[in-house]
Amino acid sequence: MNEFDRQKPQLSRIEGEFNGKGDELEDHLYQFLLDQQRRGELIYGLSHPNNSKIFKKKKYFCKERKNKIEFDVVVETYQPGSSQPSYYTVLECKNYRSALPDEKVRSFSDKLSSVFRHNAKGVMVVRNAIQSGAENIIRERGLGLAKYNPMGLDLVIARIGIIASDRELISSNIFTGESRSRHLKFSGLYDGVCFASLGHLLGKMHGSFCEEISSLRNSVPFLSSASIAEVAASVASSTGYVSGPSNLERVCEHLSLSLHYSGRILLDDYGREILGRANFSSKSVEIYRHGDPNRMRFTLAHEIGHFCLNHSEFIHAESVIETDIDSVDDGTDGQQDLRRLEYQANEFASHLLLPTNVLKRKTDEFKVILGLRDRGFGYIYVDDSPWNYGPFLELLGELSSYFAASRKAVEIKFLKLGWLNDQRRYSASGPNWLPSLPRAPNAKTSRDTSSE
Repeated sequence: MNEFDRQKPQLSRIEGEFNGKGDELEDHLYQFLLDQQRRGELIYGLSHPNNSKIFKKKKYFCKERKNKIEFDVVVETYQPGSSQPSYYTVLECKNYRSALPDEKVRSFSDKLSSVFRHNAKGVMVVRNAIQSGAENIIRERGLGLAKYNPMGLDLVIARIGIIASDRELISSNIFTGESRSRHLKFSGLYDGVCFASLGHLLGKMHGSFCEEISSLRNSVPFLSSASIAEVAASVASSTGYVSGPSNLERVCEHLSLSLHYSGRILLDDYGREILGRANFSSKSVEIYRHGDPNRMRFTLAHEIGHFCLNHSEFIHAESVIETDIDSVDDGTDGQQDLRRLEYQANEFASHLLLPTNVLKRKTDEFKVILGLRDRGFGYIYVDDSPWNYGPFLELLGELSSYFAASRKAVEIKFLKLGWLNDQRRYSASGPNWLPSLPRAPNAKTSRDTSSE
C-alpha cells in the first residue's frame, strides 16, 4: 500500500486564505518581505537586506497636519553608511471584496505626498480585482497597483520580464470583467505597464528597472521533448527504476524534497481546485487529495519536473490547478512564459510516469493479449466501431493499471509519440453503445477518464 492509499482524507473547504478581516492582507505582505530579508534575498528584488528596514503600521510626522500619519507597510532603503533612508516604498493594503473606491486612492496619494514629498513611491495593494476605471486615478497620481494573493505571494516569474501575451494575462487578473484564463499569484500595474512580480513593479517605479521588457521574450528557454525525456530518464535511473509505476516518493527523497500529503480541499479565488503546491526556497511539495490517485501522481510528477528542470530560475513557488496539468501547449516560441513552464513540467511528468521504452514494451505485450494487430492503419488504430473502440479502451486500462497513470495520460503520450491513429468522431463520452461494452478488469469507460 502506497502513501496515497494510507492517507486518511481530512477534507475542509477553503476559499483562499484571506477571510477579509482587518489587517490580514498587510500581515501576509509584511511577513513575506520579512522572510525575504531573513533569507538574505534582495527585498522585493531591489534592495539589499542589510540596507533595508521593513515596518508595519509605522507612523510618520506630517508637517501640514501637525501630527503623525500611519501607513500599512513601509520599506525604508538606505545608502551604505547613511543614517537616513534614501527612499521609501509605501504599500497601502485594501482587503475589499468589491471594487476599490476612488476616494481611497486619492486619500492614500494625499497622505503619501504630504509626508514623504518626492522620495517615496506608493503602491495600492488589493485582494481582489478592481474596476478598470480606477486605472486612470492611479496613473494620474503616479501610484502602482498590485493584486496580491497569499497562495503564491510574489512567486510567479519573479526574475524575468513580461512578454506581450503575458501582459494580457496579468491585466485580466487585475481588472474585473476580463477573462480569467490563468490565475496569477501577483499582478501589478504601473504607468500602463503590467508586471508579474512585486520586484519588477517597484523597480520600474524607482527607476532601476532598466531592461526593455520586449527584449526578454525568450526568457524561459524552449526545451525539446527529447531533452526533457533525458532529464526524466536520468532521475528515474538514479532511483533504480526498471519498470512498473515510478516510485515518486523515492524520487523526492533522492532530490531532497520535502513531500507532504494533505486531506484539505483548497480552492483558488475563482473556485478552482488546487491540486498541489511547490516551494523552491524550502524545497517542499504539498499534494492535496483530489479523489483520483493517478491524478495525484501526475500532479506530484509535475511538481518534481519544476525542480528537475531548474524552474527555480524563473519562479519561487507555484500552485497547480487542473488546467495546468490539462495543458497541451507545445512550448514552442511565442508561448507565454507561464504556459511554457507548465508545458515543460507536464512533459517531464509524462516521461517520468510513462518512460517510452518501457511503455513500448508493455504496449506490445498487451496488444498481443488483447488481439490487437496492425492492419495497415497504424501502430494503434481507433474509430467509433465497437471492435476497435472497445479493445482500445482495454489497452488504455491495462497500461493505466500497470504504470499507475491515468488513461488520458497514456492516450496523450500515444498521440505525442505518433503511435495513435485516432479516427473517432464522437465526443469524449463515447458512442451510445459504450455502456454495454465488455471491459478488461482494470479498464474504465471514457466517462471515468481523469483529468491530466
